[in-house]
Amino acid sequence: MTNAHIVQICRILDAIAGDTTLHDEDRYVERTEALDQLEFPILATLIEPSTIPHADDQRRALTHRAMILHAELSAINTRLFQHLCTTITLPTTTPDQRLQLLRRYISPNSPPFDSGEYDALDVLVNGILQLDQHTEPEEAVGDPEMIRYQPTPARAILELIEQMQIRPTDVFYDLGSGLGHVTILVALLTEASAVGIEIDQGLCDVAQHCIRRLALPTATMVCSDVRAADLSEGTIFYMYTPFTGTILQAVLERLRLIAMQHPIRLCTYGPYLAEVALQPWLTPVSAVGAITVYMSTP
Repeated sequence: MTNAHIVQICRILDAIAGDTTLHDEDRYVERTEALDQLEFPILATLIEPSTIPHADDQRRALTHRAMILHAELSAINTRLFQHLCTTITLPTTTPDQRLQLLRRYISPNSPPFDSGEYDALDVLVNGILQLDQHTEPEEAVGDPEMIRYQPTPARAILELIEQMQIRPTDVFYDLGSGLGHVTILVALLTEASAVGIEIDQGLCDVAQHCIRRLALPTATMVCSDVRAADLSEGTIFYMYTPFTGTILQAVLERLRLIAMQHPIRLCTYGPYLAEVALQPWLTPVSAVGAITVYMSTP
């Protein structure tokens, strides 16, 4: 840490502490961006050894100030998350009202869908659903064709739900659902049934706990290999690059057989899914942000 770092940190801390509007509920996005600044570069920089003689006292003072600011702003967000959780779980709150409520917290500075980056809405969704109890995937699941879990950005899920016109009669399957972000949001924001298929028991347990806490009768988590799970009732399938190679080919073949029984829609997001576009029984019908939507053909 140098003198220039100290000057920069003092300026940022002064600006955050001086902006009293960050305590207003409707300034959630700005408050969360301020929290990001406090975490990096401030606290991350303060961890580094100083190159200034006798600067340890100053570094400790700045660290203490940054941590107090971080705790104050985090407490405001926690109260907001609790309030929103109560609101969205009220029986009188409709799926569309829940959707519009979450849309209020999309940052105008959000990165593009195809960047795979996260923003303030992801922090909000994690705070409401309490899905930040991330567990490491089990070693037994370490198949090289299985891609390490990464959640879909929340704004992409909202866009998908708005544009897909998901019907109450649809059964939505998230294949490789991880902590269940997509499954739970589809159940919250539509009238369709939503099923998450996830091979890792630890991730399933976290998602199932959230489903019970929110009392979501239309959401289900199934701990299973997608190649063995019962997918027969599905009308919409979603994949965020959960697997590649022979696993992906086996799953696509299973979906093709289901499509011979009834029409399905397949939504794909992320890299390594180019071979989906090569399937002769699938026709791309739309793009929702960086999500491609395919319709099965007879």
